[in-house]
Amino acid sequence: MATGREQQPGRSELDEVMENVARVHQELEERREREGALNALIDTVRELAEQQTRADLERTLTRRIRLLLGLDAAFVGVQTTDGARVVHAPDGHVSTMLNMGMATPDGVGLGSWAQQANAPAWTSDYLTDDRFDHDEVVDDVMLSEGLRGLIAVPLARDATSSTSLYAGARSVRSFTPEEVSLVSTLGQVAGALLRRHTAAEEAEADRRDLRRRLELTEERARDRRPPLLDALLSAVLGGAELSALAAETAERLGAAVCVRSPDGRELARAGTPDGGWPAPEDVRRAAPWTRPTGVPVAVDGRTWAAPIRARDDDFGLLLAVFDAPGGAEAGESVRAAAKALSVTALLRVHGPISEAQIRDELLSQLLTESTATDPQAARRRERRARHLGIDLAEPHVVTAAECGPGEPSAAVLSWADAHTRRCGGLRTVQGERLVLLLPGSDPGAAADEVAAELRRVCDRPVGVGGAGPASGIEQVRRAYEEALRTLEALRALGREGAAACARDLGFFGALLSDRPGVGEFVDAELGPLLDYDRQHCTELAATLEAYLATGGSPTHAARRLHVHPNTVSRRLERIGDLLGPDWHAPERAMELHLALRLTRLRDLVGAGAPG
Repeated sequence: MATGREQQPGRSELDEVMENVARVHQELEERREREGALNALIDTVRELAEQQTRADLERTLTRRIRLLLGLDAAFVGVQTTDGARVVHAPDGHVSTMLNMGMATPDGVGLGSWAQQANAPAWTSDYLTDDRFDHDEVVDDVMLSEGLRGLIAVPLARDATSSTSLYAGARSVRSFTPEEVSLVSTLGQVAGALLRRHTAAEEAEADRRDLRRRLELTEERARDRRPPLLDALLSAVLGGAELSALAAETAERLGAAVCVRSPDGRELARAGTPDGGWPAPEDVRRAAPWTRPTGVPVAVDGRTWAAPIRARDDDFGLLLAVFDAPGGAEAGESVRAAAKALSVTALLRVHGPISEAQIRDELLSQLLTESTATDPQAARRRERRARHLGIDLAEPHVVTAAECGPGEPSAAVLSWADAHTRRCGGLRTVQGERLVLLLPGSDPGAAADEVAAELRRVCDRPVGVGGAGPASGIEQVRRAYEEALRTLEALRALGREGAAACARDLGFFGALLSDRPGVGEFVDAELGPLLDYDRQHCTELAATLEAYLATGGSPTHAARRLHVHPNTVSRRLERIGDLLGPDWHAPERAMELHLALRLTRLRDLVGAGAPG
């Protein structure tokens, strides 16, 4: 009998030792890979948990899963209540077919299979796999994108929608058990985070609804109609016509009213009394008694007559017919209404000038008449503005809107009057353009708000140019000229009906602005990137320039920079974090490329300048 370990024929003890060493090395390598995957998973979970909105969470998730698995594209599919799947947060080099908002049918494809099983589902070659139902639209998209290997994992589901994560490769590709486990774990974490964001969004929606209800309740609580005379005088000073004043009077009195001239002609009427109007002879009999004293007189049990007069001027008679007999309180209400109508008559006789006309005229002068050589005129206009509640020393923005063809309609002017009074600004009409002067320092936001409101009023898109902020009379005038240039630029760029300020137009805005400058344009486009390079001694700007110069190819950019393609991919990811997710959109990429060229030129000029 042999003692000790039997030695296999043909194998030496050295071979066994080498085999054991190789096995140990393999186990160590597998352990390192598992540790690396675990660390990557932990980093991904930490980054996902830091996202503040659902959209940011989805973008981070698709980017991370694509990089972790080394795939070509990833996206999130959301099935809505109408049964369609809508693409969210596409990541990777994808065409317009697989873009934000693309809808696909429900009940087909790999995602529906995964949702039904509530577990990850994958295929090495999507188009040839017959384990799930296919759809012509989805297959056309997959064929157009060139995607073959695909994995889908369900993220979240509720009563109104379900969400799945997709990641794919442009080659036949199998997914290892470790990769499936990684995606499944990440999907569970992301699903929990998505449910948290959904709950937060629902809570925010409920909070807004409660706030809206509270504001509505407070508004109703505050809705205590002012005294009749004050309300009618406000309408008079606002430029209301006699017919509108008669309607307002009838509504507030709860009676049918009629305004007659001194010779008995009917000037305006509102409402129809149930028992009809009093007989003309009854009115004539009562009218003389009202005129000497100005005291209203009861014509009959339900009708009151009050003179419309001021000083010694007689402007006519107000009749009010109530549904039921009224006492002295009804007579005093009719008397107050007659006083308001007498103010209307005085304004007509002596040439009415409403506050709206004064505000319109002031802004027109500010926009078109320079006071650079006339300090006294500037001080007069500043005083007029202060009397109207406008402090021109504070920042203001100017918006110019094209509501045409033709001059702005009455509905547009009515909205402009209400908006400027609410905001504490001014409005005027210059040619066919509506111009607003509004307090604030963000011309882009002001232009967007004005465009949205005018779209609602005009029922069509309205082009709006914004400029500012401006402080002082001369700056307001220059801001108006810049707003007009921006409006013309929008038309020249084929963006009729859009809203923008100079900074929204990139390099074109730098040319249009009253303060043009290459430095401002470069800082606006590349500021965060250049600051990061300076603070961390990195080469993100050079990487971006190489990437754009090589047609968006990380491989070619890496060859030009003499670095590994993975290094370029990591740098591009950081560039996206600094410049925003739309940095590689065609228009934005063009402006970034131009800004990089200008930066290089500026550095060359600075280096060659004399010390």
